[in-house]
Amino acid sequence: MNLRTWVVAAVCCTITAVLVYAMMPPKSGSLFQQSISFFLYPGVGLYILLNGSLLFGSGFGDVGNFLIIGVGSALAWSIVILFVMRGLPWLCHIYKRVH
Repeated sequence: MNLRTWVVAAVCCTITAVLVYAMMPPKSGSLFQQSISFFLYPGVGLYILLNGSLLFGSGFGDVGNFLIIGVGSALAWSIVILFVMRGLPWLCHIYKRVH
């Protein structure tokens, strides 16, 4: 159950990351683009850690940047989804026992 849930979440998050990454322009975009960019924050954090800097690092090329930012974000969000999917039934069970 856990592995299957995580794999499905990882695939869905990877598809979402591909779409969000493709919609990010080099310049400041619309309100919609700015509002969906939060999905890439974990990958940007990983990029900063691996590159040493967001402004002065050389980067990893177009494909490398996508792999680090896009796939890194997708994996981070899929773990969050896994914890939520495992935690909600547990919280419901605890709530029913208390009330």
